[in-house]
Amino acid sequence: MRSGDPDFSFETSRIENGKLIAETSDGREFKIRYGDKANTIETRTTSAGNTYTVGYNGDALPDFTPYAVKDALGNPIS
Repeated sequence: MRSGDPDFSFETSRIENGKLIAETSDGREFKIRYGDKANTIETRTTSAGNTYTVGYNGDALPDFTPYAVKDALGNPIS
């Protein structure tokens, strides 16, 4: 598989020890680091006192949409 393959995809699943793994469209398997964060929401406060809340989807990927740069209408710029 070459970098930038337009048909690349992955699926996640839990294995017997509860860990989250991803199986790619080219047959590779990867253990998802921090897979225990799947379907959770975390709030953290920085040393400067700023508080951020980040949700994680079922694949344990973070959703930073609330902090994305937005256009004049408030829509995230992609």
